[in-house]
Amino acid sequence: MNRLTLLSVLCLLSFFFLSLYVAFTQFNNSYVTLNFDELLLVQINQIAIFLPSIMNNFMLIITFYGREIFWPIVLILLVVLGGKEGKKTALITGLSMLLLIPVISITKDLVERDRPDLEITEFTIQTDTFSFPSGHAALVSAGVAGVSVMFRGTTKRTMLSIFLASEAALVCISRIYLGVHYPLDIVGGILLGAGFSFFMIRLFNLLYPKMYFLNKKLG
Repeated sequence: MNRLTLLSVLCLLSFFFLSLYVAFTQFNNSYVTLNFDELLLVQINQIAIFLPSIMNNFMLIITFYGREIFWPIVLILLVVLGGKEGKKTALITGLSMLLLIPVISITKDLVERDRPDLEITEFTIQTDTFSFPSGHAALVSAGVAGVSVMFRGTTKRTMLSIFLASEAALVCISRIYLGVHYPLDIVGGILLGAGFSFFMIRLFNLLYPKMYFLNKKLG
């Protein structure tokens, strides 16, 4: 089996079973593991009390702009500066992120996990959507997976992948730090985003040689 196919299957199967587990424990009010999940969330969220306010502002900036602003800029720069490989990377990565949006929304509605309800409300962002999986974690993970796999081969590209992975990690941490998601929501988002991106890359690699118009368009 192709390596990308294997990675995609492993990530998506893990996400599927994690989704079933979270939904099952929600339905049956079984909070043995979920209590640990909530405890870890509270511990991370409470760190905000002991840090300077600039850190809280930094986490807010990361969570609000680290997905909607940062990643579109990355994709545009890949198109403009990345040559043929950059264009292909931006195309498949952007498409993966767009197609993930309805998948995330449907999964949230199926699992129906409520958002964290913390006493430390000054660092909790209010939202009316369900919690599992984290859309932020899914989309930035899809972005990192796409760029890391498709845009590689040089030291500069490796450094770019490391930088993007660091940014994505900060986005994921900010969601817990600000009390918006449980850690399992983040894990689920990472599995979904990476697995979906690996699947799309594999599909693109299979179809691209036959897509003569696109092949000519990208050079």
